[in-house]
Amino acid sequence: MSGEHYLPRCLGNFRGYEQLKDRICGRCNNDFSVLDEQFCCSGPEAIFRERFNVAGYKHHRRRSPFQKGSAGAKPLTLRGTTEGEGTEVDLYYDRLTAAARRRRQIIFMTDIGEVSMQITDDMTEPKHVEEKLVRAGVKMLSGPAEASFAPDEREWIVHLLSGFKDAMVGEPELTEMPEGTLVNVYAGANPTHLYFRGLAKIGFHYFLKHMPEFHGSEDCFAGIRYFITRGRVEDVYRFTAGWVDHLTVDDVQARPSPAGYYHRLDAQADCRRLVSRLQFFIGPGFRLPVHTIYLGPSPLLVEYTRRCAHTFTYSDGR
Repeated sequence: MSGEHYLPRCLGNFRGYEQLKDRICGRCNNDFSVLDEQFCCSGPEAIFRERFNVAGYKHHRRRSPFQKGSAGAKPLTLRGTTEGEGTEVDLYYDRLTAAARRRRQIIFMTDIGEVSMQITDDMTEPKHVEEKLVRAGVKMLSGPAEASFAPDEREWIVHLLSGFKDAMVGEPELTEMPEGTLVNVYAGANPTHLYFRGLAKIGFHYFLKHMPEFHGSEDCFAGIRYFITRGRVEDVYRFTAGWVDHLTVDDVQARPSPAGYYHRLDAQADCRRLVSRLQFFIGPGFRLPVHTIYLGPSPLLVEYTRRCAHTFTYSDGR
């Protein structure tokens, strides 16, 4: 048996927090890591983690969820318009500048048509661009490239394109995009069913931690156990509710600390059903939705409601 972080470690380390112990075997706990990965990197919570620069384990490699998908999910989206302009542009949070910036990209004319490529932070050499073109099925370039980037990124983009001088027809078109003031910004997430199984795992394990009269092996939990371990897309709305895929961003500046924001988890048991509710990054401005996790029918025979709740609050910049 192994200890289980019912509140994923990627949300931080909280004083007084205790793991769920002696309920999850080591092999299952290891298998559940992909569920935590989706929750931490591909759901709406990842937007807040990026905005506040909330890290998990120090040995885990961090990458921008706006540039890379996770465990089969697509990257997060961040879109908005520059004040005075009417065209929406793709954005991402830049950890170095602590602000939302326009997404840099290069458009290649190729033998398979137009190929648009986002330039991510880890692409530092021309070979990295070439690798992406190969994966896209490109065999040859058929025209000049078009690149758009922030003014301070020009040297970097020129270096990436330097490896394709002989392959391109014509000179590349380089467009510097001034940052400007961003308005009407919204963020979106498109996770897979793994994210919802991760939510169910959090809710179920929190319930078991703080409702000691339940073990977790009871027949009433057969459905939620199956969903967490082997659930399918069609099972999502049977066990979870509250999903919202887009959030309006009222402040596009990243913040140095999530201090004052908190997570709230609660569990409820009565003679009808067993449920848990989860809400993350509650604080000033916009909030994430309340997720309700349906754990199963109640085996209790007495008309008595038991409920517990905990909050986990950020403080002192941690």
